[in-house]
Amino acid sequence: MLLNMRPFSLFCATLLVCFCVTSALARENKPDPRLTPGEVVATTDLSVICKHGYSASVRHTTADMKRKAYKDYGIKSPHKNFKIDHLVPLCIGGADSQKNIWPTDFDAKDHTAADKDRFELKAHDLICHGEMNIRDGQKIFMTDWRKGYDKYCPTRADCPSYMEIQEMIKAREALRQEDEPKATKEKKNEPH
Repeated sequence: MLLNMRPFSLFCATLLVCFCVTSALARENKPDPRLTPGEVVATTDLSVICKHGYSASVRHTTADMKRKAYKDYGIKSPHKNFKIDHLVPLCIGGADSQKNIWPTDFDAKDHTAADKDRFELKAHDLICHGEMNIRDGQKIFMTDWRKGYDKYCPTRADCPSYMEIQEMIKAREALRQEDEPKATKEKKNEPH
């Protein structure tokens, strides 16, 4: 009887080690390259990728794809601390495929899911303004996005979140609207 239990015990131990390694990788917010090697689309045309709404137009991640990613990483789906994200962001030509999605952790020790989102916006901005080659940007995400974050986002102000950017735009618009009546009034008072 003891001999029959040995293969089962070995199987359980192997399964436990795989689960722990995969979960640990997710908690570090670094994907397992065997599960998520990253994938890019064929185009590197900035006139396409940098167009407003591009990411939404190519985002077709299904619920089945998300469930599989959570399952592959040993995370109960859905999980409040994680979100399914594209390793190579769609906004810089990442593919919307199983090879390019993984659960990112909002509560990671370092480099949270929110940090990755910030860096995605920064990389998109750099690429679309000609300050970073698109292939170089994609490579940063496929190798270790956290190193890119550390390089390009040394402070929070260097990489604002989408919401912070929207607030800055609103504030600028409000100032512009305040200045418009003053400029119009001054123009009326100028001698002709």
